[in-house]
Amino acid sequence: MSLYKYKGKNRFIIKEVPNNQLLTSLGVTVGLVTTIVSKMPLGGPILIHVGKRQVALGKEIADHIIVDEVKEIGLPS
Repeated sequence: MSLYKYKGKNRFIIKEVPNNQLLTSLGVTVGLVTTIVSKMPLGGPILIHVGKRQVALGKEIADHIIVDEVKEIGLPS
């Protein structure tokens, strides 16, 4: 599913990223596990956590980033 269409507030892992040097320099890379901070309405940008920073991505870029939800595994008590 594309990052822009992802509806959950759970953590997700990035599976595919367009070949874009700016994304790489911002730390948006395959294997990054992160969350959505906010998503602006009407095709506005989406804000995600990247390390200790927040990065805003436009709809056009976020539509080409493929993500998968991270399933939380509970530890036995």
